[in-house]
Amino acid sequence: MLALTAIRAVHFAAAIQIVGALLFVCMMGRLPALAADRQRRGLLRASAVLAVIAFASALAWLLGQATNMTGHTLRQAWNDGAVGLLLFKTHAGVVWWARFGIAGATVTVVWALVCRRGLPSEATLFAALLLAIANFVSCAWLSHAASDGGPYGSLHLAAQALHLFAVSLWLGGLIPLAALVSRAFCRRDRSVAAAVQAVCMSFGNIAILVVGIIVISGISITWLVVRDATDLTTGSYAALLALKLVLFGLMLIVAGVNRFRLVPRLADPDHGSAAARLWWSMLAEAILGSAVLVIIGALGITSPGADE
Repeated sequence: MLALTAIRAVHFAAAIQIVGALLFVCMMGRLPALAADRQRRGLLRASAVLAVIAFASALAWLLGQATNMTGHTLRQAWNDGAVGLLLFKTHAGVVWWARFGIAGATVTVVWALVCRRGLPSEATLFAALLLAIANFVSCAWLSHAASDGGPYGSLHLAAQALHLFAVSLWLGGLIPLAALVSRAFCRRDRSVAAAVQAVCMSFGNIAILVVGIIVISGISITWLVVRDATDLTTGSYAALLALKLVLFGLMLIVAGVNRFRLVPRLADPDHGSAAARLWWSMLAEAILGSAVLVIIGALGITSPGADE
């Protein structure tokens, strides 16, 4: 179970960072003052490598799911046909084929963008961003929501998909934004600092919206997953959920300090000090986000209620 948790966390991290990288390639293109063509191409190359990692970790997730279902080793699960059964005889198999199709399209499109000369058009970048989002959001069809056969199953699945969509935008943007902030610190140029501040404000506005979506959808998912109040107080699921909420609360505090205290100070004459503090603060936010991803990886394969 620990191995499958780690694999899922790696897959989530890679898929989310593709979304963030492509989002910032789109955002930075609207600010000529940044002269960020080299940095945008660097983000494209990073997203191409991450797309390969996401595809490989999806394959590892599939194999791990087969071994987890049978309780056998990978060799045994392969030899006794468990992998083929999962792929060709179950609803999850249909989802996996769809996910591999989306992941393969993402790898193809992003690498095509990297190999072409010059930067692609906004429409092409937006199409790649949509593929990256679909790649991550499709994980909802392999979650608890997908197995909910109750009257609110469709609502559960929609809430899970919306939750993942919002998470991808928020967590995915943290590392590219931190890299951009470090540029403002290194360049010591007021025009660059002003352009970085504009990107930070735009991303901050997006983050405010998606955090609201995360909170509302997260409450809905919890209400739909748990069977009674004891599921929230006993067992591994309750402990993991509580830890996730604590880390999420810390992320909200750090994000609030970044958005309303540190980002406005990038316009100050001594913006280098504000940029340095903002970089460290965003690094802390990204570390907290990474921990949340590990917990999400465990929650998806943990049933609510007391452990047996």
